[in-house]
Amino acid sequence: RPLVPNHDFINFKMLSGNEILLYLENPTNLRISELCSALLELRKKRDADKIDWTSHEWILLAVDLIKKNCSTYNAHNISNLVTALHDLRIKDIEMWQLLSKCCFKMIFNSRGSSFGKIFDIYISNPEYSNSDFRNHLIIQLPRILHKCSAKTFADVFVACHRSGLMSK
Repeated sequence: RPLVPNHDFINFKMLSGNEILLYLENPTNLRISELCSALLELRKKRDADKIDWTSHEWILLAVDLIKKNCSTYNAHNISNLVTALHDLRIKDIEMWQLLSKCCFKMIFNSRGSSFGKIFDIYISNPEYSNSDFRNHLIIQLPRILHKCSAKTFADVFVACHRSGLMSK
């Protein structure tokens, strides 16, 4: 009897940027964890910061899928998507607004590192969300800060200082 793997998923860490893009050609065939992994790994590839991902048709397909289904994603996936899409410089305001609504619902379930990423990105880019969401992040900061690692704590501190929130 053939051995069936328990976790049959695509390891995007082993693929080149072009191979990852080929998988993103039809993102509906990917699980959400695979989509997150593909976007996270794509942002790490050599010269990824020189490419305009906002005009790439397969990235836009992935963004459309995210916009349709983001309300069903868990806090870890939302955090990974926020990080990957920010690093890929995706500026779709509708997507960022939808992701902020998902973050708003899940902020109580997020880990310190996830909260730190979300806080840094949304506070540093006010066009991504409304002021109510950013105020909610600021209010939740004391409750979640003790869960953060030293690096995440430092990143949150820098984001607060850069945005002029040290008095709040």
